[in-house]
Amino acid sequence: MRGDRHVAVIGCGLMGSALAQTLHKRDQKVIGWNRSPARLIPLAQAGIPTSTDIAEVLRESTTLIAVLSSYDALRSALDTGDLAGKVLINLTSGSADDSKTMSAWAKERGVDYVDGSIWVLPSMIGSPETVISCAGRQELWLEVEPLLKTLGGSSFHAGFPIENGNILEACFPGAFYMTAQFCFVESILRARQSGISQDVIGKAVAPSMQLLHTSLADLASKIASGDDVAWQASLDVWLHAAEGYKETARGEGMPSPFLDVLLAQLRDAGRAGLGSLHPSAMIDFLERNASSSKA
Repeated sequence: MRGDRHVAVIGCGLMGSALAQTLHKRDQKVIGWNRSPARLIPLAQAGIPTSTDIAEVLRESTTLIAVLSSYDALRSALDTGDLAGKVLINLTSGSADDSKTMSAWAKERGVDYVDGSIWVLPSMIGSPETVISCAGRQELWLEVEPLLKTLGGSSFHAGFPIENGNILEACFPGAFYMTAQFCFVESILRARQSGISQDVIGKAVAPSMQLLHTSLADLASKIASGDDVAWQASLDVWLHAAEGYKETARGEGMPSPFLDVLLAQLRDAGRAGLGSLHPSAMIDFLERNASSSKA
């Protein structure tokens, strides 16, 4: 365990600034670095030390939290500095290969490295519900966990290997969350073009979110246990409903690209004989398709 921890936030855009300000408010020693001095003005006005000189920042810090535009930008920022013995918590978005390459880069320089992602918007940093997920060695995670839970109270260890953090980000805040956002936009458009008021649309959001929350918990449990018995709604029931939704969209002359993808998946599942099963049966179906594609 390192002694008096002094944190440097590397990259003080919207997210980096939120991290630095939250740490400052929680009485954590922090300094902000950014190439552009303009980005540092709000931090300086809040009483947070700042610098555009990476050598100065590295002298002042024991732990680096990086939130830059790319892994290349991070290496460029740090490449000339003395990093030996420091902890680097890299929260820059990237690929699984980026994580592995950066981990090797850090090891060559004597840096203790964890790699992960932030699952929220800047305004949500510091909340008990906020998640920062990091992969890396267990003993290093235990060292940085209190710091990360200052920034996100529900932060968790993504385990090892090092690419786990970016894989989880691609799966959940990435593919799931971003697709859900665009499905939501498509649904609002369909409702608005059908003449439904924004006030009524607003009333539909909370129950939809509650249904999603409840059903996702059930779906995850069934996938984990291998239970694909449909006690409430089978894939055939979903298909019948989705075909009705598509007919509504077609009648209004509206595009529905996300609904089209859903229908294609459900029809494929029906042809494979899964129609009477719970949606959890899709996990094995998709895994078989993926294996066939690789063969």
